[in-house]
Amino acid sequence: MTAARRRPNYVEVLNALGQELTLASGGRGGYAAVARAARGILGVEGCGLHVIDRRTAAPVAEALAFDGPAPPLLQGLDGGIAQWMADHRVPLSLPDPTGASPFALPPVFPFRILALPLFHKDALRGVLTLYAATGREPWFMQKGAATADVAEFQRAISGQMGLFIEKRSLEATSTLFKEIHHRVKNNLQTVASLLRMQMRRLDRVSAEDALRQSINRILSIAQVHETLSEAEIGVVDVGELLGRITGLLTRDMPQPPDIRLEPPTAPLLLSSREATPLALVFNELVGNALEHGLRDRADGVVRVRLAVEDGDVVLSVADDGAGLPAGFDPERDGNLGLTIVTTLVDEELGGHLTLGAGEGGRGTVARARFPLPSSDTREAEGPGHGIPNPHRG
Repeated sequence: MTAARRRPNYVEVLNALGQELTLASGGRGGYAAVARAARGILGVEGCGLHVIDRRTAAPVAEALAFDGPAPPLLQGLDGGIAQWMADHRVPLSLPDPTGASPFALPPVFPFRILALPLFHKDALRGVLTLYAATGREPWFMQKGAATADVAEFQRAISGQMGLFIEKRSLEATSTLFKEIHHRVKNNLQTVASLLRMQMRRLDRVSAEDALRQSINRILSIAQVHETLSEAEIGVVDVGELLGRITGLLTRDMPQPPDIRLEPPTAPLLLSSREATPLALVFNELVGNALEHGLRDRADGVVRVRLAVEDGDVVLSVADDGAGLPAGFDPERDGNLGLTIVTTLVDEELGGHLTLGAGEGGRGTVARARFPLPSSDTREAEGPGHGIPNPHRG
């Protein structure tokens, strides 16, 4: 087929893609919806979309759209390609017809891959990765397709998608400012609720301890806002957030215990609606481990693990202290911190909390588990969802 005969198809495809991006830019769809639409318009089996975090210059996975679950053999490959693209910023075709591939693919690989850097005004904004079934590749992905027409088509896609990401970023920034004002108002209500809960229990703790605990809770919420204000894409890096809160909890200790924080293997990004209750949960669990599990010990160890398992976020806090008392019942014997944690995990995060003995029966392990919000869920929800406001006393 000649370049002249390709041209009408070339224009029709770009027009269809442009219309979809215009609709998405108007708030009618997010990155996942765009990836699904691009998969159909471009005639490929799958479509991956990463957006570049402007603060870290790292690619952030937004979508991997297939007709059904993504094939297991792409586990890790999509992210690896995105990182390579962020470093090299040139189109990548796999398997490489020259044999000089930066990735080792299985001998019988069912896809031909085309990865495109997405630019806006010479700035890299994202990475689009297309997966076409071998033998059914669209014309611009066929082996040896290196004509000027193909290069022009790929540049046009890059420009359209790069502009879309730029517009989405500007829209997100505007929305983020509005949401931050809403979050501040609701989080102040949360602070008031926490103080009321603390006030009702002043007969059980000293005024100094009550004030210290309340200050730590307020500072944990403040860390969410500080981390959010530094991000370019309106989400909080949870690993970084927990590291900051750890510093707050131990800063006034003359000899801080050993707190070992094991972050997830890949950055875990959550919106403030999930990050705020998670920050408070972390503050309470680590505070409990320091205050009760390692009471009067300077050589204790607290191990914190944050991971994503089977679509759930799992936060575990383990100490090597004396462990829970015999017959301990969280509902009957739990302190204010555990009440707050149970409320936040159950009602705000939609998960559950478990308490048990540590390895070898020593110490205590608290484990909070809740579903990882999908990108579709985060984009569909507006301000006002998921703000922690515990009322249990």
